[in-house]
Amino acid sequence: MHEHLYNFHDILLIMTAAFSLLLAVPMLMQRSKLPQDEVLAVFVSAQGLLALYYLLLYSAFYRPVTVSLFMPFQALPIALLFGVQGLLLLWFSRLMAGKAMALQRGQVIAVLIVLLIPFLQRINVPTGPDLGPKSDGIFQTFPALVVSIYFGFQAIATVWHHEQEIRQRYSNLEHVNLVWLGYIALGFVGVWMIRLAHYFLGIWGFYDLEQTMAVASNFPPLVLMAAMVILSLSQRRVTQVASHPRSNLAADNVEPATQSAGARVVDPELVSRLENLMTTVRVYEDPDLDREGLADSLGISSRALSACINGHYGANFYEFVNSYRIAAVKTALQDPKREDQSIQRLFEEAGFNSKSTFNTLFKRDTGMTPSEYRRQAASVVPASEV
Repeated sequence: MHEHLYNFHDILLIMTAAFSLLLAVPMLMQRSKLPQDEVLAVFVSAQGLLALYYLLLYSAFYRPVTVSLFMPFQALPIALLFGVQGLLLLWFSRLMAGKAMALQRGQVIAVLIVLLIPFLQRINVPTGPDLGPKSDGIFQTFPALVVSIYFGFQAIATVWHHEQEIRQRYSNLEHVNLVWLGYIALGFVGVWMIRLAHYFLGIWGFYDLEQTMAVASNFPPLVLMAAMVILSLSQRRVTQVASHPRSNLAADNVEPATQSAGARVVDPELVSRLENLMTTVRVYEDPDLDREGLADSLGISSRALSACINGHYGANFYEFVNSYRIAAVKTALQDPKREDQSIQRLFEEAGFNSKSTFNTLFKRDTGMTPSEYRRQAASVVPASEV
């Protein structure tokens, strides 16, 4: 019983495989699961299967049996698991952004590469001066990793475009953004690039560094997939937001937010009615105000409202509404009668529901923090008192 069976790396792989199973099964068994839940469960399962296969293939305890068992196709499962991860990540990102899983022509070709390359001739590469040559299946796994990296960047681009879209629809983004998914996708792409690099290190003779990078690439997936599952389940509203009719999302891109004011002809009467709602009715104080609701108040379509804001103000919906909120807070901070009221109370009354968002936008507008702005305003002596 004193024989050493597992090292730390083996235990990590066992934990990754077991944890992926614990995450995937509940998602597949829940009654109200969404398509993205199913895709995420498969993605997480792929991480677990890869960890399990690595354990069976490279652990000192299992290797003597599994190498002979899986030869001559030991790299085939790894190649397939590598190749499918990027595609699943892209599908999950598209579903979270309210888009279909349909693939473009270039993406279809990439999928075919994943399916066909593993069955072609493998290349034998050395793995170390003491171990001798070993069939490492580089010709199988290398293209699969490249394809997954390609799909990973496509997933990041999907999240980025989604962020641009919702800025045309919502005045508060705290509960509808997918920034977290972009960072997680970037993390997985980084892992795949490390795994890709370690093949070249082995070919070039850097065997110790190759082994270190190979082992290091197995650490992040456990953390990344846990964060992915937790955040996706806790932000289901993102999916509900993104699942509005695509006609609405298409209208979000009527004009870029950087368009200069007056670049398109805007009905002056519509602008007057819009400004009346913002300055007199103060609809911006509603923290849940969105483009569709404001358009209904004006009796126009959301597309027409986007065209008005983009064309007349040169801003997107998010920037437009929050400019009024920032102006309201600045006015309140300058009011001596409200100097005893907390800054949080002031920005919440103005329609902000996130302190971090408010602070970021306020400093961007004024170049100082709200506290600094209040102190500066208090130090200015009104002319009537001189």
